[in-house]
Order: sequence, then C-alpha cells, then structure tokens
Amino acid sequence: MKKRGSRLNKNIERKSKRNIILSFLGIILILTFLIKIGIPLLATLSFQTGSLFGNKNIDSLKNSDDFVSTPILNPLPEATNSARVEISGSSLPGYKVQLYINGELIDEETAGDGDFSFRRNLSEGENIIKLKATHNKKGSEFTDPTVINIKLTPPEIEIESPTDGQEVSKSPFEVKGKTDSDSRVTINGYWAMMDNDRFSYMLPLKDGDNDIKVEALDEAGNKAEKVVRVKYAPK
Repeated sequence: MKKRGSRLNKNIERKSKRNIILSFLGIILILTFLIKIGIPLLATLSFQTGSLFGNKNIDSLKNSDDFVSTPILNPLPEATNSARVEISGSSLPGYKVQLYINGELIDEETAGDGDFSFRRNLSEGENIIKLKATHNKKGSEFTDPTVINIKLTPPEIEIESPTDGQEVSKSPFEVKGKTDSDSRVTINGYWAMMDNDRFSYMLPLKDGDNDIKVEALDEAGNKAEKVVRVKYAPK
C-alpha cells in the first residue's frame, strides 16, 4: 500500500512539472508573437486611423474659415433717460463688428483684441439694436434684437381725487389718479396700488391741513411729483 501511494505521488509531481513547463513555453510563444507581429500591426492600424481622422480634422479646420461666428453683445438697459449709450461686447480678434440700429447700418469697428465698444446718441423712443461680424468678405448671423427705450421726459401725473383745497370728512381717504403705465407711484412715501396707468391708495389724514405728495418714477429713471392740500374736518 505504501509503494502504491509513493508511485501515485511521483506521477502527480511529474504531471505538475510538465504543466508548468508547458505554461512557461506558451507564455514565451505569446510574447514572441506580440513583439514580432502584434505590435507592428497595432502601430500600422493606429497610423491609418490617425490619418483618417486627422484628414477629417484638417478638412473641418479648412471649412471653419467659411464660418464667421456671431459677436456677443453685453447686456443693455431696457430703458434709460440718457440718449448717449455704450454698446459693447466681444468677438474674435480681427473681426469687423457692424452696428445696426432700427435696421440701418450705423457704425463698424474692428475687434482688435476681441473687444469692441460703440458710443452712440440714440433717438427718443424705442431703438432696436443688432450686431453682426464680418471676416474675409463673409458675414455672421445677426445677434438677437435688443430694444432700448430712450425716455427723456418725466412721467405725467393727474390727481383725480382729492382736488387741491378740498375739505374732506373721512379718514383714511382714497387718493387716486393716472400716470404713465411704466411708472411706480408713492403717496406721501407709501407705495400706491397700480392698475395699468391708474394708481390709488387709502391715506390716513390728520385733523386740519394735509399735504398729499404724489411721486412717479418711470422705468428709465425719470421722476415727477405733484402736491395737493386738503383739509380734514371730521364730523
């Protein structure tokens, strides 16, 4: 029984040594294949792929010469009480930027370092601003239109109630009237309720004379005020 066991162990050891030797030889053969055939093949494929996509990238760069990017316009106020406005932004260096106001070409400037700026006197009312860039006799798309409302006159105030010098007997008393629809109104410093161009506020009164000051401020920053005096005499 002991002899049979020792023979079996020797057979297992021989098979294990043979498997190790075969595995080692297999690894050497695979490495040899990769060095002589695999690596050169991969290099050839990489070169061909790089050439293919490289040519496409070169073509796309060539085609990009036909495309002129639209300039970027810096934010502008929706309304202002100053007729002189700075219109600025950025574009690619060397591009010419054209300024259009209400559909008419007004000015152009070269964006030497990538920035541009126009200082223009605008007409009272709405002014539609658009820009485009030109390069190598080609033009970009227009920027989205931007509207600037130039308002040089203050809002009008009409106080419907009370009238100047009126005597009233109840408090609070409703102060109401009309002004420009884009205005905000305060009455003796209190914000009035607005409904389009109409304003109103229930104002507490003191005994005797009361000065009521109505102030209107429009979106362009123009301000107007009106004062009436009423006498409060409770019954």
